[in-house]
Amino acid sequence: MTYPWPSDVTDVVAVRRDLHAHPELGFTEIRTAARVEMALRALGWTIRSGRDVFDATGLPGLPALPVLESAADRALADGVPAELVTRLAGGHTAVIADLVGSRPGPRVALRFDLDALPITETDSADHRPWRHGFASCHAGVMHACGHDGHVAIGLALAAALSTHDFPGSVRMPFQPAEEGVRGATPPQR
Repeated sequence: MTYPWPSDVTDVVAVRRDLHAHPELGFTEIRTAARVEMALRALGWTIRSGRDVFDATGLPGLPALPVLESAADRALADGVPAELVTRLAGGHTAVIADLVGSRPGPRVALRFDLDALPITETDSADHRPWRHGFASCHAGVMHACGHDGHVAIGLALAAALSTHDFPGSVRMPFQPAEEGVRGATPPQR
């Protein structure tokens, strides 16, 4: 069974299963970031992504160019629009979403992690993802730390907030390469 991207991002189980089946290591989360961006745009959030919000150049753990190029090719093969692949390629997989509420108030930030780990998922019959057809389709990579669920919850929360019925504003950074403390270098002033 394949878990295609659900049309309803409030279906947390379906979103999580799709993400679980398509894990991506830090700085290569093009499919994940693109799915997040497309879902948030459809919900009316203001989006910034790629090099506009994140410069991965020279960061520790940035994969070699052939790995980054392979991730872009895989994203294209998975149906990610070429414009998004171009924007997110090269390790620039961050997405920041903003939404303004209907009343004055403070800005609140809620951060979500995109990346998976370099771990091989078991193919044991008693492993639920394997048994139900949403185990990792990428050898040696899996969501073993819960970021698939983290993103799924973030998108469901974004859908709930899209009514704008709250004070202030909400910013949702979707962070690449959290594993290994690589994807959130503080801005230089």
